[in-house]
Amino acid sequence: MQKVYSKKASITVFLTLLLLLSASFFFALLETARLKGLGTKADIVSDAALESVFAEYQKEIYENYGLLMLDCAYGSGNFAIENVEKRLQEKNLNNLKQSEKELYGINLTECKIPGYQLLTDNGGNVFRHLAARTAKREALVQEVDDFAEEIQQKETLEQENGTVEERLEEANKTIEEVEQAKQAENTESAEKPEQKESTKNTGNTEEKEKVWDISAQKPQEEVKNPIEDANQWKKSAVLSLVIRDESQLSNKAIALEHTLEHRQKETGNLPVQGAILEELWFVKYLETHMGSYRQISSNHALDYEWEYILNGESSDRDNLKETVKSLIMIREIANMGYLIQDQQKCIEAEELAVALMGWSMNPPVVDATKWGILAAWAYSESILDVRALLEGRRIAWIKNAEQWTTGINQTGEAVDGFAMAKDCENGWDYLKYLQFLICMKKDSAVNYRSMDIIEVNTNAMYGKSIQMDHMMTGCESRVSYEAEPLFWNMITIQRLGMETFQIDRCNQYTYF
Repeated sequence: MQKVYSKKASITVFLTLLLLLSASFFFALLETARLKGLGTKADIVSDAALESVFAEYQKEIYENYGLLMLDCAYGSGNFAIENVEKRLQEKNLNNLKQSEKELYGINLTECKIPGYQLLTDNGGNVFRHLAARTAKREALVQEVDDFAEEIQQKETLEQENGTVEERLEEANKTIEEVEQAKQAENTESAEKPEQKESTKNTGNTEEKEKVWDISAQKPQEEVKNPIEDANQWKKSAVLSLVIRDESQLSNKAIALEHTLEHRQKETGNLPVQGAILEELWFVKYLETHMGSYRQISSNHALDYEWEYILNGESSDRDNLKETVKSLIMIREIANMGYLIQDQQKCIEAEELAVALMGWSMNPPVVDATKWGILAAWAYSESILDVRALLEGRRIAWIKNAEQWTTGINQTGEAVDGFAMAKDCENGWDYLKYLQFLICMKKDSAVNYRSMDIIEVNTNAMYGKSIQMDHMMTGCESRVSYEAEPLFWNMITIQRLGMETFQIDRCNQYTYF
């Protein structure tokens, strides 16, 4: 009789289910690890794409001015952030092209730039900060303190002593009023001069009589009044006072209606961080890349670029004229401060004031005349200072007795004879004074005008149509990728709801 053997299948089913669960767990681990790799791949691709976009910086500006910036119009003159988004998308697709069928293959689904920063944002302080960083390594921190000290000193002198214009105006008004009153008295009565003399003899001390006896009558013709000379000079064309040959001045000009101050600008939507006013490094940058009356840059739209940055006029000649006015003004303040501290010069001014207006018998009138004489003296010395600066000499911020040029009776001859102030070994040259003026002018106009220079020069030299308010310095990007599951599809458990993986990446990039 043949034996029949039989085995139960329950053990095989159990092992099968166990293997199935083990395989599902194993594939889930593989997919999880792959998902981590997909994230790393998305990081690499998105970073590389954004860096590739910003590597397309405006090369002409970088070569000539050392500034990195991305033209959002790509030379077309038509600003649109979509231009950059399109380039970012192309860079992403190029990076993904070779990896579509790889283990870590991903596809691009969305590419946006929700936030960006333009060079002209925050009143142009983005540009100022970028320019300052370009020159910062070559600057000396001590110079920042020196500039700050000089600016504070200028403001203190102006507050304590007043301006030359104020002193001259006060002296002119006082002298005019006294002379009109004297003329009216002479017309009304011939007795008043005797009464005045009697009052003088009885009311003043012996010392005062001695002072007023210097000139009991109106001054003789040979006593020159520096105030009258100063009034006449102020009516003259300022360039004719300080330039030897005006025919040699530049006649270049630009159209102001196309400059950043006068046109509607594009704006970014990112907050400006770190765009602080680093005055010294900013002026150091201008010193390296901008021309001036003393150092003309060839083949530029304007010869006097520093002067344009200071004043914003359309022509070189007008910008130089306004710069000369500013230089005379700050030299007036410094020279006035020196005269007031020089006791001997104050005595000379008082003696001349008595000689000119002692006949009025009015101490306030003599005092106002004295201040007017000091102001006129400071003004004439300032004209000589600016002449010297334009000729390449150096002028000290606060002079000493040896550095002072004009005498109180020589102001007219010095100015009319085109004399120049003495060269001061420890003084500032013309460009240093321009840097001083820039440091005092802390407004957006300086930033915009500096960018105007870069814009018009680049367009003229290379035939471009770039605009500085189209230049991006940084942005935020948002890129989305998707990837199909690979190992997940081998899991037999159904209804996992996982058709594709969505990977989002947000990146930032800036030239700072």
